[in-house]
Amino acid sequence: MIRKDGYLSTAKGSVYWRAWLPETEVCATIQIAHGVAEHGERYARFAEYMTERGFAVYAADHAGHGRSIGAARGFFAEQDGWFAVVDDIKAVTDLARRDFPRVAHFLLGHSMGSFLVRTLLIRYPKAPIDGVILSGTAWQPRAALAAGRAVYHAERGRRNVRAVSPVLNRLMFGGFNGSFKPCRTGHDWLSRDPVIVDAYESDPLCGFDVTVGLAGDMLFGMRFNQRHVNLQKMRATLPVCFLSGDCDPVGDMGRGVTRTYNAFADAGMKNLELALYEGGRHEMLNETNCEDVYRFIGDWCLARLARGTAEPQTLLRRRKFGGLLRR
Repeated sequence: MIRKDGYLSTAKGSVYWRAWLPETEVCATIQIAHGVAEHGERYARFAEYMTERGFAVYAADHAGHGRSIGAARGFFAEQDGWFAVVDDIKAVTDLARRDFPRVAHFLLGHSMGSFLVRTLLIRYPKAPIDGVILSGTAWQPRAALAAGRAVYHAERGRRNVRAVSPVLNRLMFGGFNGSFKPCRTGHDWLSRDPVIVDAYESDPLCGFDVTVGLAGDMLFGMRFNQRHVNLQKMRATLPVCFLSGDCDPVGDMGRGVTRTYNAFADAGMKNLELALYEGGRHEMLNETNCEDVYRFIGDWCLARLARGTAEPQTLLRRRKFGGLLRR
């Protein structure tokens, strides 16, 4: 495996990116958009698996994350931060396509990264993407979004956008551990694997509180993504796979993921698949059965290559996986 990295100039600064490349011929590229309060290096194990199957893997650190700190940790931009980071993701897509112009390009968004990718699909339906995996995504009730935005505006009146708001952080993330009591740590909701949870908690680049600005950006992005008029702007034939654990509190234990899947279908998307893993928590790529998840993603991408991604698929499929727990 070959490693590459660097900084990519973008409209509002620069982002740090890294790539894992196979030593054999590249069959496709896959780009990772990571979640909130983490960074791209956490996907190294998954990247190693994918390079062994011939994929070139790209992962950038979003603004305010990892090695793309910029103005402040946990902060996107003074204005239009959500769209700015969506454009950063597209810039890395363009970089991967320049490096490997003759192969298919897949995009995997996890958690906040999945929301950013969903916005990208709406704003850039003609982007050179051949398939999308949405990991740990969700659908927020309208009342919850309205309440969140009301708290955001109140905090925005009291604090700088680069400041941390304990109230907003509790509102947006504080309840995720509630289903796993008694809890060993503050992040048991991430994975059943204690090694993963401990590594997250000990990583100085993970687990920080988001700023008022980033909280507002996320609430804006969620509302933008859920408008039916926006969903209808996506490329109807694009293959999209929803991947989640059915014990993921972010996705309302599978219900929010299923709601998002149904919203995509209602908007006219014709090539959808939903994979729910029984017992899985938020980070399926870091779960106790992660090798099964890696294999599923690799097989899903290779199947798109074999069948031809330009060919519309009219069958909507739901798949539920059980009995996959490995220790």
